[in-house]
Amino acid sequence: MPKLLSLLSIIFILGSCTSGQEDDKKSQQPIDYGPHGAKRDTVVYSTDTIVSVGNGFSITYKAFSVNGNDEGLIVVLHNGGDIYSDRTDVYVPDDSLNPGLIALGNNVFELFLQVDDRPGIGYLKMLKIQADKVIDSQKLPVFLAKPSHLFNDSRLVYSGVWSDREEWTDSNNNAVTDYDPIMYYVLSGTGLVLDSAETIKRNRKIYGQFNGFDFNEKTPVPVERMKEFREELGRIEKAK
Repeated sequence: MPKLLSLLSIIFILGSCTSGQEDDKKSQQPIDYGPHGAKRDTVVYSTDTIVSVGNGFSITYKAFSVNGNDEGLIVVLHNGGDIYSDRTDVYVPDDSLNPGLIALGNNVFELFLQVDDRPGIGYLKMLKIQADKVIDSQKLPVFLAKPSHLFNDSRLVYSGVWSDREEWTDSNNNAVTDYDPIMYYVLSGTGLVLDSAETIKRNRKIYGQFNGFDFNEKTPVPVERMKEFREELGRIEKAK
């Protein structure tokens, strides 16, 4: 991978991925847990997954069932200290692209965590961390590939989409699909920034017109336009 600009380092390491559990926690236990307050709940634990992403960061994914409902808990540690936890969303570790970490220097990091949003492909929650405190959170599309010099210049580019697409037949019996723009983010000295100009230009080429930065199933697109979409995906996957 090409060298990054000074003071920037990209870590997409899923090494040190271990699976840990105590006595295969499959037995049921009544406990008080989080937002359930004083109510006694029946909790069934499954395997905890711990992922190291470098620079002293590790993420623990906990999966369990509460009264028959699947739930999860994520805990982010830095140098052994708990700096973030969330039980509101269900997070999943991907095999190759997330969790991901960008080190920006001066003890500032951007951490990417994938949220399970079934039946869709989910999305990324980006946490901006400074001095072990989360100072910002953003919703990003799921990245399609590792960052590359997609625009043939010095900038590293991350590309992503918001959803799986579906196909159907409209009232005129034409095969159509959803509008799902490819989003392009460039790495700057302050972190990832949406390149709106490239996003507009490249999606206009794919779809014939630009229909916004969000997924929109109410803006049907002729299926034949997907040839350009697939060609752009191939270019993203091959870029270095």
